[in-house]
Amino acid sequence: MELTGVLSTLNGIAAIVVVLGLCLYFHEAGHFLAAKAFGCKVHDFAFGFGPSLIAREYGETTYRVNAIPFGGYVRIAGMEPGSEPVAGGFHAIARYKSAIILCAGVAMNVVLAVIVFTVVALWVGVPDPTDNSIIIGKVIPDSAAERDGLMVNDSLVAIEDCRLSLTLREVSEGGVAYKAGLRTGMVISKFGNTPLILPMRLYRYLLESTDEQVKIVALDYSAAKLTDQQTIVLLPRPNLQQEADCKRAMQALEDAWGVKFGDLDTSTIVGTIALRPGKPVNMTVLRDGVETKITVVPAPAWARQAVRDRSGAITAPHTRIGRIGVVLQGARRRASWGEALKVGVMGSYGAVRMVGVSLWFIATKQIQGAAGGPVAIMAMSAEQARVGWDAVLRWVGIISANLAVINLLPFPPFDGFRIALLGAEGIMRRRIDANKELALTLAGFIVIVIGLLIFTSRDVLNLIRYGTP
Repeated sequence: MELTGVLSTLNGIAAIVVVLGLCLYFHEAGHFLAAKAFGCKVHDFAFGFGPSLIAREYGETTYRVNAIPFGGYVRIAGMEPGSEPVAGGFHAIARYKSAIILCAGVAMNVVLAVIVFTVVALWVGVPDPTDNSIIIGKVIPDSAAERDGLMVNDSLVAIEDCRLSLTLREVSEGGVAYKAGLRTGMVISKFGNTPLILPMRLYRYLLESTDEQVKIVALDYSAAKLTDQQTIVLLPRPNLQQEADCKRAMQALEDAWGVKFGDLDTSTIVGTIALRPGKPVNMTVLRDGVETKITVVPAPAWARQAVRDRSGAITAPHTRIGRIGVVLQGARRRASWGEALKVGVMGSYGAVRMVGVSLWFIATKQIQGAAGGPVAIMAMSAEQARVGWDAVLRWVGIISANLAVINLLPFPPFDGFRIALLGAEGIMRRRIDANKELALTLAGFIVIVIGLLIFTSRDVLNLIRYGTP
């Protein structure tokens, strides 16, 4: 293996260690700090698993650094499921204190998310609201973009000679589109049953159509339910006589339907590239104040692509797509500490909310086939390392938010189950039978292990077949 390959592999392994190590260790550190604050006896607090490389005893606690650096653990007296109360143990203190100890792990996962999102904001800056440029932030080595001449700091101004997107920047009240049900902010996503990304593709489909009315599918991402986001409307086919460039073509549609289309956006660029694996894509970039046309041939790759059925529900099958190997970003400026902290807090809130909403969508079958196991997390961590360590840190924040939400689920052996038991004990004013608690915990643990085995086997098969989970 060449040196670059070895370094890439080591970089990926380091990313896996950081993602899993930080997320799990911070969770256990939350339990540890709260237990110490309430005077609980803590036998062990360890970073990593397996045999100890370093072990030092301070007071009543042994602190360890173990050989396998994927997380950590804390062993609090009397906290094991089914344990009887012991002096200085988990069940020897007030139940609300025990609940705080359990909640502290979740809280530390949220704190970790705030920290990493704040660090990323300080590192790479925050979006500049005065500049709508789409800039190439990174070019991945040995990628199609590097081969075909794209460079860091190039500003993408057009793709396939089009500077517009299918986002409806404005829908005039009383116009044809408004009467049909389209609204400002919606994105035209299909012509009939055919997916659309480029505005000019819509124009050409209309040129080829002989129907008096055409079916248009639009998405309203502000709708809370996925099944409410999709709108299907019938619009009169405009009288289009000839081919035209993008600006004149879309002006004809704007005049006919009473809409205005938005500027080129990242989704249009990424979507166009994804739909053309192995086929040339013409891009116009602004470099040093001069517009330059560059043709890039995206490399074919397997990836999960979101597909909506007629109801609006989403599946994510593996699809052959095109990738050029760049990271796109908006214009950025340096952030103050206050701005960065605000970004960190809002980023953490957004990540937690996203996880909660996603779990709800999966539970209500609005999203199918989206869950992944530890192998998927490790594979994605290594992939983020190829993009850059700012991407790894963002991934840490997302995974930490996942752990925070999942650990609050009232299902054994998650913390949420233990919190629910403490609540029930508070109502009954007595301890739930330790053997029953142990049996429920073991049953839940078995279910979780079976689920993880299923996810792991599926993720491994997908890695073998597609190179991605």
